[in-house]
Amino acid sequence: MPIEKRSVQDRRSVSRITTNLACQLTFNGIHYQAVIKNLSLKGALLISTFIPPQGGLVSIRLRAPDTLSLIGKVVRTDWTLSEPGTAGALTIQFSHNPPGLIGLIGKLASKTSS
Repeated sequence: MPIEKRSVQDRRSVSRITTNLACQLTFNGIHYQAVIKNLSLKGALLISTFIPPQGGLVSIRLRAPDTLSLIGKVVRTDWTLSEPGTAGALTIQFSHNPPGLIGLIGKLASKTSS
């Protein structure tokens, strides 16, 4: 009897918050504009016109309203169609949870539940 795979949501250990936060993505010292589409304590999904290679180390800087810097590894990439054209979707796994991330997720969660 085959074992059925659980859905992606069932496998996640933490919930993701849907958002639309502008951020700066940095790879190899070069800065790119990006948007965080969802966010959790362990990672984020970003949309950008630039996609770093899988396994690449990146930093994400955002102001929401305080400056928050996140560091992580690119674990998944894909190209997607967006309104202005083709954009890259990349999943980042954070290397650590900096102070401020829990507070930001709490603020975003309270906005979505209001």
